[in-house]
Amino acid sequence: MIVVTTGVNNHSPKDQGWPDTIRGYIGNNTNVFNCPANPPGLTLNIGINLNLAHSISLFPTSQGGYTNLLKSGSIARPSATTYYADSGDATLATATSTNAEAWVQDTASGQKSWLDWRTPFTAPDGNADPNWLSLPTRAIDRHLGKCNMGFVDYHAERSLASTIGFYQTMGGAGDQWSGQ
Repeated sequence: MIVVTTGVNNHSPKDQGWPDTIRGYIGNNTNVFNCPANPPGLTLNIGINLNLAHSISLFPTSQGGYTNLLKSGSIARPSATTYYADSGDATLATATSTNAEAWVQDTASGQKSWLDWRTPFTAPDGNADPNWLSLPTRAIDRHLGKCNMGFVDYHAERSLASTIGFYQTMGGAGDQWSGQ
């Protein structure tokens, strides 16, 4: 993720993210990030969000102080590595489920969409994400029961969130999140 000032999130001077990197290409029209399938009243209505496995940088050099990110050219399976996906906060009742299709987007408060989605582990080391349960941003099946996804090779698919393979071994056939 790249951090720039005066971005679409704009809650504090340094609280920006990936959408800001493409604002110049869309005429600064931040409405393109709004997702009509999100519940009304969100503080930040961004539906497609970044994989927060701390694993991949699409930029040739590390940005925003992130120094341990994989470069997109080093991803072993770019067509099978999810970089963006529909996301939102999962309800506390569903966030602990290991079944991604059981995750339900929390619509009880105004801030239930964010700039990223989490995985239970972080790459490249495979350590547990300490915020997996406390900040339950998840890939959510909210478009006709499926999740829109963008991959490192820039193609897009609509599939079940579980195809990301959240609990699969990094680098294994079912892993579409780590870049390994």
